[in-house]
Amino acid sequence: MAVTIRNTEEHEKMLDNLKHQTGKTTVSKALIQGGYDALHYRKSYESEKASREQAEHELRALKRKVQQYFTSKADLESVIGS
Repeated sequence: MAVTIRNTEEHEKMLDNLKHQTGKTTVSKALIQGGYDALHYRKSYESEKASREQAEHELRALKRKVQQYFTSKADLESVIGS
């Protein structure tokens, strides 16, 4: 089976960038290292995403508590002021 590659100039630039990024001198080594790097960064991304989601959850809970505090305070002030 033959594979036709279009935009060979773009692919060549991308492969040169990948070789530079990975520090590898051959395309095959750069592609393999790029794959390992992608897996590593995917794990890091998922870990950071989970941490961010946890922090957002905690922030929402704290915002609810603060809102409840101010609502309760306003209710108390209205009862005391009556």
